[in-house]
Amino acid sequence: DGRADEACRASLIETLRHVRTKDGRADDEAHLAMLAEALAAMFDGLLVRAIRNPGLDRKRLGRVFQAAIRDLLDQPA
Repeated sequence: DGRADEACRASLIETLRHVRTKDGRADDEAHLAMLAEALAAMFDGLLVRAIRNPGLDRKRLGRVFQAAIRDLLDQPA
């Protein structure tokens, strides 16, 4: 449902704001919204890949995913 997605997105944006402010970054709302959308797209894609490739090495993919998230969060505004 759209309301649930919006609530999750708003919560993620607040978490991103907190993490990035703690790291000394001052992001505008548009940048935080795009970071949230990128993360949501990554996680949605992860679910699809797990279904389409049941033999996926989840531990290894998890490490790659964590590195990708760190890189994404390290992006300048």
